[in-house]
Amino acid sequence: MELLYLWINHSDHDCIKQQEFNFSPLYKFKVDDVKNPRNLSYKKGNTINLFKSSEDNGNINNITALVGSNGAGKTTLLSFIANNNCISKLNSGLGYERFDANEYEHHKSIYVFIENEKLIVYYNLEEKLTCNFDVLHKNVYWNKDEKIEQLSNVRKQLVIYLSNSSFVPESSLGYSRSGKTYNINLHQRSMYLVANNFYKAIFGKTGFDDIREKDDGFAWVIKENRDDRKFQELLDIQYYQYLLENRISDFAGNFKGEINIYFEDIINLIKNKYHDDFEIIKASNYKLSGQKPDKAHYDLSKRYFDKIADFNHYNFKEIEDVRRKNSTVVLYVNLLFEVFFYEKNFELPTIDYNKSLYEQLKKLPLSEKYKAYLEDIKNIDDILYSCPMNENIIDNPDDLACSYVKVIYKNNADFYKHIRNIFKERKSFALRYIRVKNLEMSSGERAMQNMFSWLVLMPELDEIMGMERSNYTSKLLLIDEIDLYAHPEWQRKIMDQLIYTINKIEKEKPVQIVVSSHSPLILSDFPRQNIIYMNKRDGKTVVDNNDDHKQSFGANIYTLLKEAFFLENGAVGEFAKKKIYEVYKELKSKEHSDNYVKSKQYEHQSIINMIGDEFVRHEMQRSFDKKYGKVAQPIIKEIPQNIDELQQLKKQLENSLDAVNKMLGGGRYD
Repeated sequence: MELLYLWINHSDHDCIKQQEFNFSPLYKFKVDDVKNPRNLSYKKGNTINLFKSSEDNGNINNITALVGSNGAGKTTLLSFIANNNCISKLNSGLGYERFDANEYEHHKSIYVFIENEKLIVYYNLEEKLTCNFDVLHKNVYWNKDEKIEQLSNVRKQLVIYLSNSSFVPESSLGYSRSGKTYNINLHQRSMYLVANNFYKAIFGKTGFDDIREKDDGFAWVIKENRDDRKFQELLDIQYYQYLLENRISDFAGNFKGEINIYFEDIINLIKNKYHDDFEIIKASNYKLSGQKPDKAHYDLSKRYFDKIADFNHYNFKEIEDVRRKNSTVVLYVNLLFEVFFYEKNFELPTIDYNKSLYEQLKKLPLSEKYKAYLEDIKNIDDILYSCPMNENIIDNPDDLACSYVKVIYKNNADFYKHIRNIFKERKSFALRYIRVKNLEMSSGERAMQNMFSWLVLMPELDEIMGMERSNYTSKLLLIDEIDLYAHPEWQRKIMDQLIYTINKIEKEKPVQIVVSSHSPLILSDFPRQNIIYMNKRDGKTVVDNNDDHKQSFGANIYTLLKEAFFLENGAVGEFAKKKIYEVYKELKSKEHSDNYVKSKQYEHQSIINMIGDEFVRHEMQRSFDKKYGKVAQPIIKEIPQNIDELQQLKKQLENSLDAVNKMLGGGRYD
């Protein structure tokens, strides 16, 4: 299923008011009256769908770009698509009439979808909508006496809202938990929900089941320690595995030449979590905390305290020395402490930490669960065995600056594949404690890696969240500000990489994509038929006819800036424009004294020399030479060698002359 058209009556805050949006280059829908629609018509587009994947090359249906001036409503439109339900007019009862009427006005909308080459129109207008084409009608308002089929069932699309921005609409903050709903949100403020469910799944919890403080496996302590940032470390590893598996060397992000792996110590995690309780227990004085703790909570803290004290009969200095040679030893110690804590009548064995811990623990009377955990540790220990430990440059091994981590090189396919497999199974003991130490990167690299790692995660999201959605047949991916934080070179590549990634990971369901952007480099990948031009006039959104704009596919940046982003005063920085125009006025003025003119001569020439546009600089130089009585120098250019160079020069001249006219014509600076 694919979304072809949307008419919106009122969005939140009335940013978008009575506007229509066409998402396909193959169809152009139009209502007879945008304020009070009664008829919907369409005509076929005279073009092709450039983004539709071939049958053997992927599942992308179409891609649309939203562009326009700042504040024109791009984010509002994406949010409306993700969250609007096109519900019928409510009737809550006495005293709610105005509220219900207002809610209805903000839900009133018309949708057109296509599925299996059949058009579906779904709307909630107060009067019948007629169409001049064969269509399957889904009219909510006029089916009040019948069972209403919800928009989520009609559209059969899983809607995914993705953004790198922290400032997302309130309606997009969460993650839809119901299997009957159809929208999920992926951004920095919602990833903690996915992380929370992922770590619950490791401990066998799904859906609304939550981890309690007394659950086995130190689940509470570990879950409280694991946040979305640590979860992102695992997602980065999944993304690196995707890159290796598909032999991708050129991508937006930062595939580290090496990453550093270590494992957290459960005893230290417990001590940090229950530090205050332990201090009270040691002092045997409740007054230290100001109140007597809850008995059940205190009993658990006391048990932790006593068990750790008993476990201290091991020589931790010896354990630490071994950890400096092989960081995986922490997992064996964590397992041993867990067995000691939870298994009744388990006696701590004598352990030689200079010999194979696996072989020694394997001989213990372990339950099947702990035998499986031991094998899990052995598997990752075998993979990491040949990986070197980080070479510290400080001689004192106890210095806090020393880092005892395993170094994983970029070409270690076994490691990345193994983490990918245990991530997918979500049962691994090692995943409870694994950390990646050196994933620091620039904001642009982090933003790109976030987005693409979330995309690679996308096919597993519902499984992680404990949901089954069997009623959707396609996905609608909404990416807000796809170019956010991205370097221009990444902006130039990002659409190609997005298309490649979606075609690789989405093998089952067709995907429709809508992106918003402020980047002309991204826009040059789109034909104008795939662009929705959103302008802002009098504080409201106005949608331009894309046929009124120049072709954007492969166009130069100046044309795109002017055409798509409505830079009415040209594509020159405002400060530069003011400064150049100020010099221009002074050069043209005849009212200045000779002394003033002489004092300004050096400054004027210096500013002219700074101007990057050759033709603007030449025009300014002519005015300067005339002012100071010098002979103007001609522009020296090589003679074009062929028709392509001539056409390129012609286009450059047209753009530069346009810039000169805009800049020197004065505009609001006259």
